[in-house]
Amino acid sequence: MIKHTEKELLADTKQALFKNAENFPKDNKDFLQLIFRFFTGNVKDLEQKSHNQELYEMLGWQNEMYFDVISSFWTVFACAVIMEVHDNKAYSRTAKYCCFPDYETYFTPWIPGGKYGYINKATGKREASFPQRYLEPREGIVRIVHSTVQSYPQLNELAALTHCVANFMPCPPPEYNYEKGLAEKVHDFLPLFVDFIDAHCESGSDETADMQKWKAWLIANRERFCLEDYYTVQNNHIKGIPFFRTQSLDHPLPSTKSEITECLAEMLLRIRTRANRLLELHKMEG
Repeated sequence: MIKHTEKELLADTKQALFKNAENFPKDNKDFLQLIFRFFTGNVKDLEQKSHNQELYEMLGWQNEMYFDVISSFWTVFACAVIMEVHDNKAYSRTAKYCCFPDYETYFTPWIPGGKYGYINKATGKREASFPQRYLEPREGIVRIVHSTVQSYPQLNELAALTHCVANFMPCPPPEYNYEKGLAEKVHDFLPLFVDFIDAHCESGSDETADMQKWKAWLIANRERFCLEDYYTVQNNHIKGIPFFRTQSLDHPLPSTKSEITECLAEMLLRIRTRANRLLELHKMEG
């Protein structure tokens, strides 16, 4: 029973959405295709109660209002694609289209089309997103993705675990989620957002009121929601535990092959460890 419940906490919520879809991977192991279908589909927010009611009730989360994905797939995937393109001479002609942000002209890791597509200013037409280009399929994008996954095989596992309950958490109201995704140099990494919040609480900026509430929430709920592997609390300060050794708000993105590999390994380890933590906590409370 315990083993079965652990599997449920690590189960990919996307599978239920696409199991009857055309071209669903017959071996159920092409999780990258599944997450791209999710990015290009109409269903959003798989972390919400409507998709996870039974497991949330088991964990005692049924009265929580807001939820977030702890470790997001897109940022580290984009970084891996950028490194693969820059490291592989076969893709040298497309290297200029795959760039780390300079935080002045653009603020996210850029790969062709981005996560959701964009409006071409010259033509006024919407350009297809990177996932759309992969699914069409466009041969050049497919080659780059397959080469990237060959270099970083843990991407397929992260695509599977991104939308599992062990990677979901209750969270403060929606402004928190919005800021975590868009705050400069945070890139949706929870440890960096923790550092961002703590720094702003000390700055006296206009955002301080919300930041103070979020900081208090994170301090109060660290053990309750098994977030011990993501940040520490000491002397009324919160500090993120980085996903790779040199990660900080000054160096937020994994920008070498070793950093990307370390980041992926740590993200996956923490999701699996949290599944065990949640299970043990549930057993103790039961």
